[in-house]
Amino acid sequence: MTSTTNTAAAPTSTRPLLSVGLPVYNGAKFIRATLDSILSQTFTDFELIISDNGSTDGTPQICEEYVQKDNRVHYYRSEQNKGAAWNHNRAFELARGAYFKWHHYDDLLAPTNFERCLAELQQHPEAVLCFTGTTITNEKDEIGPQYFDHLNLTSSLPHVRWRQALDHAGQGHAFFGVMRTEKLGETKLFGAFQVPERVLIAEMSLRGQFIELPECLFFRREHAEVAWAKNKNIDDFSDWLGLGNHKLVMPRWRRFFELIKAVPRA
Repeated sequence: MTSTTNTAAAPTSTRPLLSVGLPVYNGAKFIRATLDSILSQTFTDFELIISDNGSTDGTPQICEEYVQKDNRVHYYRSEQNKGAAWNHNRAFELARGAYFKWHHYDDLLAPTNFERCLAELQQHPEAVLCFTGTTITNEKDEIGPQYFDHLNLTSSLPHVRWRQALDHAGQGHAFFGVMRTEKLGETKLFGAFQVPERVLIAEMSLRGQFIELPECLFFRREHAEVAWAKNKNIDDFSDWLGLGNHKLVMPRWRRFFELIKAVPRA
């Protein structure tokens, strides 16, 4: 694997408070709108780490354009597609902020998303993750229903939060919340198995409380190319994760064992 960064994207000496990791592969159709929504945040002390998994469309050119326009944007490109699991974790490995957030190339944010989530985490040191309600949209930017995962985990008891996280994971939107980098780094991150975000959410619940804000400041875009719609077949999903010839076997049991292994790590 080779990785490149434009010279204008070299990290500054000042450590940002928040790192935003954006894994992407062939996202030219939507990534421009996504980058605009991130760079328009009212909270500005962040770095945006774009990890490009060998895109073959116009994604590299668009990203380089934003590197030149804003020194908070750092662009890294692999020469080959190493899978979604590797790419999500690569974005985290490059982060320098005390807080971290994953964001997908096709989703959008309300301007106050970062500001509201960070304010809550700084006010509540016992919390490890803060996220907001979600508005569903589509490829035409048409606004759909609002959705809340109801995952406000405020108990001081880890086993209570664990049970609640397993019972009320909703649609997994907590995965796109702002997290404490130190706590996230203690987990397995984005695992190479089915529905890894659910396991990560459960493991994070063992490490601290969750705050779900009653505002819909995250816009999840649903379209034909989104990963869960495009990779319904287990072999296709294995390829998307980057498992190569090591296909997923008994995916539900694998997820169960990953949940069990998360407990002693915490």
